Amino acid sequence: MPHLFFVHVAKKDGDFDFTRRHKLSYYDDMAMTSLNISLPEALKSYVEGQVASGDWGTPSEYVRELIRQDKERRLGNLEQELVAAAKGPKIELPVAEIRRKGLLSALRERARQR
Repeated sequence: MPHLFFVHVAKKDGDFDFTRRHKLSYYDDMAMTSLNISLPEALKSYVEGQVASGDWGTPSEYVRELIRQDKERRLGNLEQELVAAAKGPKIELPVAEIRRKGLLSALRERARQR
């Protein structure tokens, strides 16, 4: 069964430590629902071939695994971006500017000015 890893973030010597991971089942407490998708015949045959290889029991299992891998890849990219941002230059914003423009707008504007 696939698993999702939750990362414990801690500061370590002024740096972020993403090494402690907690393994939890990806599907724990998730109610299943269905979603119908349309595929060209070539992709349908490919999925059926993957299932026939024995690594997955059903096309649904194969698609769930692809989605899980995509989520993990995107979360990994986000993690790298967050670490880079945490190590990057600091942005100081006056409270009045945040109130006037909103936090995200003020941060984006400052980032563009650099």
